[in-house]
Formats: sequence, structure tokens, C-alpha cells
Amino acid sequence: MSFVGIEEALTKKGGDFIEAVVVSQRQKKLRASGRSAASLHKRVTRSGTVLTLEILGAAYFYQQQNGRRPSSKRPSRAMVESIKEWTKIRGINIPAYAIAMKIQRDGIKVPNPFNPGGVLSEPLNPDKVRSSLKVAIRPILIEGAKSTFFK
Repeated sequence: MSFVGIEEALTKKGGDFIEAVVVSQRQKKLRASGRSAASLHKRVTRSGTVLTLEILGAAYFYQQQNGRRPSSKRPSRAMVESIKEWTKIRGINIPAYAIAMKIQRDGIKVPNPFNPGGVLSEPLNPDKVRSSLKVAIRPILIEGAKSTFFK
């Protein structure tokens, strides 16, 4: 059986899933610089007869979805620089280091007044993904079966 049609369908659906995450992030007002959205990409791999679609992106999506635990460590320079850029984009006049220290000390709980949660879990809900993939792949499988059995 040829996997080309299924692989193409998975690649297209991967693009659709990425767009759904970007829309979710935008609707929840969780986009500032756009870097996290730009980091999203898809990968379709094959191992034997199994095709796998993965949606990959910046680790920051984990924090947008699940929040961030408190830490006893000092904020990293990268964290402070990222917050500095965020405050500039958002027009917030609070020192980035102070925000970083508060985040390190208290963490960030999600949901919260600025993040309703679900940035990934809503667009990538397993039932939605499964249903969407069935619609895309079922016709390819049926056509493959017809061509195999009714030559």
C-alpha cells in the first residue's frame, strides 16, 4: 500500500492544526512578538507501516498552556530580555527584572485573568484531531482498498 496520499493528507492537516493553535493564541491575546507562533512546525515520519504527525514549537507553549512553577533560581538573562521585549510591545512600564523575579518567586498559574488557558488543549483536543484526521484519511484508505481488491 502506498503511504504517499496519507502522508500528504497528514502534512496538510498538520498545517491546519498549526493554524488552529495560532488562532487560539491570538484569540486569547497571548501573542506579543509572534516568535512562539513562528516556531510552530509539523513533521510527518514513517516507521514501517506507521505514519506519525507531530506538531512542534517553542517550549514557551508549555507555559502558556500549563503555567510556570515557582523557582528558587535567579531569572536568566534570556528570560529578562524576553520580558523586556514583551513589556515594550505591551507598553508596560515596569522593570523587566522585577517581573522576572516575581515570576521566579511565585510562578504563573493558568488560568488567570490574562490567560484563560487552553491555548493548546482546545485546538488540539484529541477528539477534534481524531475526527479531523478521519475525514481526511478515510477516503484515501477506501480508494486504496478499492484499487487493491477490484483490480
